[in-house]
Amino acid sequence: MSEHQRTRVAGVTAAVLGALVFALILPTAYARQSEMSIRVDVDLPASARGFYPAEGTEDARFAWTRPKAELSVPELDRRVTWRWAARASAWRPVGVPPPKVRVAVDGVVAAERTVSGNSELLEVVVPRRPDGAGVTLTFDTEPGYIPGASDARDLGIALASMSLTPVDGWPRPPMWALTGGTLAVLILSLCLAAAGVPPAWLLGCTTAIAAGQTWVLTRGLAAHTVYPRHMVEAALWTALGTLSVLWLLERVRRIPLSASAVGVVAISAAACYLKLLVLLHPAMPIGDGVFHAHRFESVLGGHFYFTSLAPGDYAFPYPILLYLFAAPFSLFTHTTLDRVALLRIIVTVADAAAGASLYWMVVRSTGNRMAAVTSVIWYHLVPMTSWIMRWGNLTNAFGQPLFVASLVAVVAVPVERARWRTVVLLAVLVGAALLTHPSTCAILIVVLGATTILYRWLGGQGLRSAAYGVGIATLTAAIVAFVVYYAWFPGVYVREFSRIATASTTRPAAPGSSIGSRLARVPDQAGSYFGWPVLVAAGLGVWRLRREAEAPRLALLLLAWAGTCALFLGVGILTPVEMRYHFAAFPAIALIAAFGWSWAWRSRLPLRICAMLVLCAAVWVGFSGWMVMLG
Repeated sequence: MSEHQRTRVAGVTAAVLGALVFALILPTAYARQSEMSIRVDVDLPASARGFYPAEGTEDARFAWTRPKAELSVPELDRRVTWRWAARASAWRPVGVPPPKVRVAVDGVVAAERTVSGNSELLEVVVPRRPDGAGVTLTFDTEPGYIPGASDARDLGIALASMSLTPVDGWPRPPMWALTGGTLAVLILSLCLAAAGVPPAWLLGCTTAIAAGQTWVLTRGLAAHTVYPRHMVEAALWTALGTLSVLWLLERVRRIPLSASAVGVVAISAAACYLKLLVLLHPAMPIGDGVFHAHRFESVLGGHFYFTSLAPGDYAFPYPILLYLFAAPFSLFTHTTLDRVALLRIIVTVADAAAGASLYWMVVRSTGNRMAAVTSVIWYHLVPMTSWIMRWGNLTNAFGQPLFVASLVAVVAVPVERARWRTVVLLAVLVGAALLTHPSTCAILIVVLGATTILYRWLGGQGLRSAAYGVGIATLTAAIVAFVVYYAWFPGVYVREFSRIATASTTRPAAPGSSIGSRLARVPDQAGSYFGWPVLVAAGLGVWRLRREAEAPRLALLLLAWAGTCALFLGVGILTPVEMRYHFAAFPAIALIAAFGWSWAWRSRLPLRICAMLVLCAAVWVGFSGWMVMLG
């Protein structure tokens, strides 16, 4: 057997082992969970009948039932006894009798009580039934209550914080969840084996995928819905996309990719897949996703010019490139939630591509492959992306990959005035980024303007052509974006800039909106959005980049990038307008951290141990940022 054949066999073996890891840990993790939480704001639509949409505050959500309602949990393991519990309320005006509620398990009444207060504990036992699986809970409320002419709903009781807890055994997950999840891991691992990922890397990637997939499957009712099927579909499309990208890159380059480049593709594919699992999870909060889906529908209907409101009710133009990009794929969507999922998928795939492009940027400018690979890892570990996806600001999240791609092109292509094709390429990328979100537009123009100045003044003769090329591309893109979109809102600019000037020079009325309070929030925001591990590594990276004299193009770009974000930080402190500088800053922080971490890893054993501890902490911080979304 040749060396190539032995490598292929080892790769397939590692792929199968990764799938077996999932098949072994899912039953254990599922059985050991203390309770299965059922969120009324996201879990109910697919598994319940007779419930009204959830309402309440972000911290206290509840859903009203109709006088007759039903909750089904398919394939619940009935070899063990379960306890269903919820907090029930039945607000009624004075003089209206409190309702009586009967809870039945599979048609047999298990509890009957009068709900007269607020947040009363309501619970029933779901007895063993070895001859079957699944359970149906029904809720009969008498009498119902119609609040009035302005609210004609026929209300039963309000349920919140529901859960199912195993009482006397270790339940098994549904078979379709086990088989679907195992198949998904196998598909991805075989894809990575076919891509030529070294067996050790492959086993590490597939183990990480198996662990992450196990975690999302044990959240809420995911294992008892169609989610495992969606998991397999996501794995299949991720695998096909990964292999297609590798094939295209090798055809364009006409030489095989290096082992580190293939590893970056594997890391990016795994990160993309795990993020999609969270974003497509039935317990994933919608956030502003429905807002964007409705805007998407308006664009499909021919409405192209919008304004929206920032915090403080400041109006601003709202570009639509994300919706135009998604329009051809709208044929595959049928409901508003389908369109939310489509927009999330597009944003996540674009984000994975942007993270992978950092590798190209660092290799082309410094040749430091370890820093290049770790820059991609740090990019995916910074919690900022999970924050922005939790809020649901999908246009800003789509602008970020184009923002990163524009800055990568400046260094990696590289852009030179004497090479007009590079100038055109940068102008196209920048123009697209400017038409995604106002924050992206403002910050990118300033970053590229500062880069032009630094290249011209500090870059010497070697970067003079690059300075002119970047400047020409930026000016061209800005003019096109202004004419196409931003010039259509003159009245908005006059009105809102007047309001901003007034608010900045008068005492703010709202508590917490003073300059001092905004300044005091900066450390907490930095810790929440970036995480302390990347900030530690970036501090070391600043020192290392000062010694990278052979890469002035990258160093000066990072200086312009960081300086611009610092400028917008100051604007956000001194005025009530915040341009999400922290979102624009995190890729630069990831790049700088990569240089610091890779230097520490190549140093003596004590520093190498510290570097590994910091990276492990970053993995936990980054993973926690996504975990919090599912509760």
